[in-house]
Amino acid sequence: MHRVLNCGSALQAYALQHKIEQLGYKSELIDYLYPNAYHKSFRKSDGKSILSRLINNLYSCLISFFLKKNFSHFYNNHFVLSKTYYKTRDSIETYPPIYDIYVSGSDQVWNPHYIGNDTTFMLSFTSSKYKISYASSLASHGFSNATELMFAEQLEKFKSISVREELSCEYVKQLSGKDCTFVLDPSMLLTPKEWLPIINESKLKLNDKPFVLVYILGYSFSVYDYAAKLINHVQEKTGWNVKVLVFSRTHRKALKKFDSISNVAPENFLKLINNASLVITDSFHATAFSLNFSRPVYSLIKSKTNKDNRVYSLLKSVGAEDRAVERNQNFDDLPSLTMNYTSVRQKIITLRETSIRFLKVALG
Repeated sequence: MHRVLNCGSALQAYALQHKIEQLGYKSELIDYLYPNAYHKSFRKSDGKSILSRLINNLYSCLISFFLKKNFSHFYNNHFVLSKTYYKTRDSIETYPPIYDIYVSGSDQVWNPHYIGNDTTFMLSFTSSKYKISYASSLASHGFSNATELMFAEQLEKFKSISVREELSCEYVKQLSGKDCTFVLDPSMLLTPKEWLPIINESKLKLNDKPFVLVYILGYSFSVYDYAAKLINHVQEKTGWNVKVLVFSRTHRKALKKFDSISNVAPENFLKLINNASLVITDSFHATAFSLNFSRPVYSLIKSKTNKDNRVYSLLKSVGAEDRAVERNQNFDDLPSLTMNYTSVRQKIITLRETSIRFLKVALG
């Protein structure tokens, strides 16, 4: 899902391709359009009125107009794409791209909420025996019987399987009867030093004053009211400036009292996280980059037992589960504004080595 106007999606796609090339392979991203007409057809309207949806869509189109230029620049400079741009499932099944090895991942490429019955991201368009999954995310577990059957049928055809959530790994084993390995998201395969060339491309001007970076997506649960109160609490306690990354009208309305940045490019996203005094987010990739860059982070989650456990699973895997802030958590119970990264950094290094080892063996 590399063409979604989302910094995490673009950067994880770049990171996986870059790491595969570092391992000595030529690599192309299969340029499959997501979301296409099929994916849009089953997404719910979330009960909003026609007028509200129309206003949100117009606002999103306006932001997208500016974002596309930034993202296209990143794609053109950092992606090696297939020559064919596949806009439908039928097109990729009719004229499948030919490679020696196929890799699915990462991001939420196996999340039924986003893919429905489209098994393209499970590489169903090829009969090759060399199908690998790297850090594919189901985001949840406990799917319908029909979805479980679909997954079981497709997973059985994979040579090697890895996912980026530990609970998902157990679920995949149960569905497929095949081994599964828990690995890091591709964004964490690259060290902070390896991300510097991208960061240095940013023309975003920052002064030396400490700031709180806020990146709230609100995809999986309603968090804006609590987030606004939390930001106020932190600002009153520290006096730090607040910078909010805005990608929709909902974001802007909910957090309108704070300084907003809407014309964001992937390299700016990285620079902001790398320089933040604190990151407040409900985003998986903002959490991942905060951990990778050793930045203090408050990761907002619905609950530690929620089925969508992507963020909490990541935090727990590196020993930073205390940075998870449950919705409506009392401010007296918040973790420190600072973080001791000695242990976390070592766990990331160990997991990075394990993840790269999996990728080497799978590709070999």
